[in-house]
Amino acid sequence: MPDTMADVVLRSEARLARSLTGYPFTGALDAQQESEILERIAPLCEGGRFALLPLAALSSQRKALLIEERLLPIKPAQNERESMAIALDRENSAAVMINGEEHLCFHAVRSGLRLQEAMDCVLTEERLFARDLMFAFDRQFGYLNGAFADVGTGLRLTAALHLPYLEKAKRAEVELKALQGHVVSAKM
Repeated sequence: MPDTMADVVLRSEARLARSLTGYPFTGALDAQQESEILERIAPLCEGGRFALLPLAALSSQRKALLIEERLLPIKPAQNERESMAIALDRENSAAVMINGEEHLCFHAVRSGLRLQEAMDCVLTEERLFARDLMFAFDRQFGYLNGAFADVGTGLRLTAALHLPYLEKAKRAEVELKALQGHVVSAKM
């Protein structure tokens, strides 16, 4: 994204999906397998870097705040299976969703145009977990996950733009043309 857009980017987000070897993809897991995954991941959250919070124990206000901060996806937040949890880093700037959309989803959010910083954060968090876990990987297809969009790198980067500002500044057409040729998905 061109540097000229830094003044209209509200936030930058990175999401990294990983599935563990030896387990079916999310959606095909039974309750015992989900519990096993949580039991394997829980010790990795100890030691002060993360606070592990079972989703079923979170108040609706806390869930709403995490959704607003973009650290908790809406769909998993509406589910209260005992084996679902979120591991929050101590600065509340990154999270790991456990047994949500995938076995693990690493999330980082930054204000403004800071995609590299958000991506570096999720990659660092993923490396911490990768020391003790084996992620499903195929030499041809990359990382394997239950959702087709998460196969390959498993990485999604998002920049939320303030489009009315672009239009007001008479820059919308120019900036949107600059994005042509890039993989861009627009959601309104």
